Amino acid sequence: MKPLQLTMSAFGSYADVTTIDFTKQDHGIFLITGDTGAGKTTIFDAITYALYDQTSGGERNGNMMRSQYASPEAVTYVDFSFAYGNTVYRIKRNPEYRILKQLKNGKEKEQRVAPTVELTMPDGLVFPEKKAATDAKIEEIIGLSADQFTQIVMIAQGDFLKLLYTKSDERKAIFTKLFKTDFYWKIQESLRRSSSEMDEKISENERAYAQEQAHIVRIEGTEELPLDELVSTLKEKEKDMKKERGERQKQLDSWKEEFAKEQEKQKLFDSLEKLQQEKQFLEQQKDEQQRVTEQKRKADGAARVFVEEEKHLGAARRLLESRKRLKELETDLERARKEERAWAEKLQAETKRFGEREEELTKKMHAIEETFPVYEELEQLLQQEKQVKQSYDADRKSYINDICSWAKQNLLLVGKLEKNLAEQEKKKEEWVVAAGLAKQAAKDYEDAYQIFLQEQAGILAEKLEENQPCPVCGSTSHPSPATLSAQAVTEAEVKEKKEFRNQAEERTDALYQQLEQKKKECSELELQIRYEREHFQEESGMEEDAYLDRFSKDTGETREREGRVTKEGLQESYQKLLVLRTQIKQKREGIAFESGAQAKMEWQRLKDVLAKETASLEQTKKFYESFLEKLHLQEGGQKQELENANLLEQESGKQKLLYEEKRKAEGFLDEASYHEAYCSEEKRQSLENWLRDYEQACQKNEGQLQILLEKTQGQERCEITGLENKISTEQKVVQELEKEQLAIHAALEQNQSILEHTNRYLERAKQLEEQDRVIKSLSKTANGRLTGSAKIDFETYIQRSYFKQIIAEANKRLLTMSNHQFMLKLKEGANSGKKANEGLDLSVYSLITDSERDVKTLSGGESFLAALAMALGLSDIVGRNAGAIRLDMMFIDEGFGSLDAQARKQAIEVLNELAGDSRLVGIISHVTELKEQIDQKLIVTRTERGSRVEWEI
Repeated sequence: MKPLQLTMSAFGSYADVTTIDFTKQDHGIFLITGDTGAGKTTIFDAITYALYDQTSGGERNGNMMRSQYASPEAVTYVDFSFAYGNTVYRIKRNPEYRILKQLKNGKEKEQRVAPTVELTMPDGLVFPEKKAATDAKIEEIIGLSADQFTQIVMIAQGDFLKLLYTKSDERKAIFTKLFKTDFYWKIQESLRRSSSEMDEKISENERAYAQEQAHIVRIEGTEELPLDELVSTLKEKEKDMKKERGERQKQLDSWKEEFAKEQEKQKLFDSLEKLQQEKQFLEQQKDEQQRVTEQKRKADGAARVFVEEEKHLGAARRLLESRKRLKELETDLERARKEERAWAEKLQAETKRFGEREEELTKKMHAIEETFPVYEELEQLLQQEKQVKQSYDADRKSYINDICSWAKQNLLLVGKLEKNLAEQEKKKEEWVVAAGLAKQAAKDYEDAYQIFLQEQAGILAEKLEENQPCPVCGSTSHPSPATLSAQAVTEAEVKEKKEFRNQAEERTDALYQQLEQKKKECSELELQIRYEREHFQEESGMEEDAYLDRFSKDTGETREREGRVTKEGLQESYQKLLVLRTQIKQKREGIAFESGAQAKMEWQRLKDVLAKETASLEQTKKFYESFLEKLHLQEGGQKQELENANLLEQESGKQKLLYEEKRKAEGFLDEASYHEAYCSEEKRQSLENWLRDYEQACQKNEGQLQILLEKTQGQERCEITGLENKISTEQKVVQELEKEQLAIHAALEQNQSILEHTNRYLERAKQLEEQDRVIKSLSKTANGRLTGSAKIDFETYIQRSYFKQIIAEANKRLLTMSNHQFMLKLKEGANSGKKANEGLDLSVYSLITDSERDVKTLSGGESFLAALAMALGLSDIVGRNAGAIRLDMMFIDEGFGSLDAQARKQAIEVLNELAGDSRLVGIISHVTELKEQIDQKLIVTRTERGSRVEWEI
């Protein structure tokens, strides 16, 4: 990565658009120099802000970088172009700030400018994502985070030693990003997870084994036996139990067979006794059999007479019903003829009235239809009036609330300005005093330095000895040596005055920055107060305090709106509301209803009334027609019923004669004897069933009795209770034996299954232990947890190889810059990896004393040289890795003031060698000697209207 062009507008101390063309110094080292507070560091801030939305020091964000010298309408942004290999990228970024915008009516309005970023890709197209995604894309292109960038490339003032003193775990995070070593960390994590998973598998196998052991079933006497012996014992017991049960069951079956034979004999004697009793009972029912037989004969004759009687009675009943219906039909027919005449008159009247009503309703509906377009126009106006009214109410509420808040805010700004002016005056007094002291300290140092240079001959002459060579000319004779003047100073005194000057300038710079910041704040407040008051008076027509007296109550919540509601806008909204209300009033004149919906409802009601009356007339017509049809049917029915009555009268006389003849033929002289003999069909069937059952019972009893007498001939009853008791007792014994055998069999089945499972778990345990031993060894090795070894994980081990290369490259330069006094060293063996997250720690090796010490023991100058060498070494190694990050630039802010002349000279030579023909190295420094050692300079000048820059090559 190499800068090409940087443009700053209203950024930091640069009020105007300022462009720095880095292609004028595309390689080598250059010095950025200028007055204190002129804006040298702001150049670094602008580059870092363009890339990462923050400044190089990390203490100021973009929102704080708007120039105090910028005009109210000036825009703030940073535009940075850089090359990455053969591709060119461009970033344009602006912070959030406020700007005065000229309106069309000539007035000015303060407007907020939102923060934005625009990334132009090498193909000339703008990256099409939002700010967050664009920031992530820029970081992806650079390959470094903001913190890493300021440690490696843009080394900010005060942060130069971070790279040297960074902790081991922080270096690890940097190297992970630079050298993409997270792959090795994933290997570590994979092995660690595998080790944990193996522990879980072993525990699960042990739990399963324990669960199986807990389910072992034991019987009395086997509590101490191992599982395999327990299974063998149960097999023997089951075999013995099965044999004993078989013998017992055989004896039981024999007794049961004998008992069954005796039981069958007892049943024969019981049945014989029962049949003999039944025969006696049947003989006692002979008289009843004769009585039922006679009753059955008379009932059958009466049933045959009953058939003819039913025919006779049915004919008489039908004749009576026909005569009754004939009389009813004559009455109904007369009533229907009267109703027909009434319905005819009603239909005629309704037809006439419907014609008049239809004409009236049709005229009213037509009149309403003609007003429908008017109601539609009125509805649109009412909707517009509602929307405008809501908007006006919300605008008025928002206007009052905004103006009150505005007034309160203006009064608070005045108080804040008074406080800031007092603080500004105090800061100015402190700065004037400090500036005077710094100016005097600088003068004292320059005077002492010039005197020190002038007195160098006298200082050398003090050490000359006769016959000893002069370090300047080599002569051993010193006839006229130079002498020290009364004003001569020592080198220690010069250094002391220089240190005092540097401290005074730093304090002056700090106070000046504070004073400038306070001036900027006061200027911004004054401009804001003046603008706000003028704008407030234009809007409200009164002062802030007067408006607060009138509208001091809280106006409540207001809706979200874009921009502020103005008085002109409020009046315009109210006039629009009045115009709409006038149009609505005009539309309402000459119409009968409040709305089109009501008009349509009335039109529909009239339509429904017309439809209802039409349906009513049609219903009357249909009813009259159906009534006429019914009347004709009634007349036909009356004629048919008269003919039917004559036929029924003839049939009734015939059926009566047949009935009397049948009664006499069956032997019934009168109706009383017939009715006495008659009974229902169910009763006759019951008599017949009784007679049949009695006959069958007699026959069955005779046959079965004969068979049993033959079977029991020559046999007697015997007692079987004793044999039954023996069977019951033996049966209980067999059941207990069966139950015990089943329990032993179930225990045997379960224990055999458990034995198979536990053998598998034991075999699996051996396999898991072997796998676990291998995986744990790999995991501990990769994660740096081997006992007795350095606690360096796999990723750190890989990074150490990169770090050794970085240190090797750093030491090539550090040895030159330190005159081969010391070098950096990566802690090894017992000095590294004692705790977690170690392994990338540095130490310092002294070539003079052959000893090793901590980097924190380096002096200020030594620390600067070591940190510079580290940064250069890191840049070299990162650049060597194929596909890695390209770092073709480095910027250093201060640090050279801590070096002596020799170390400073050697550092510059190293940086020149580093830059070569491709790299660009920029240095900010107040050291006067650097101006003489570096030809290429970027001069920063502070003016009353902000800073400006120019190249001096």
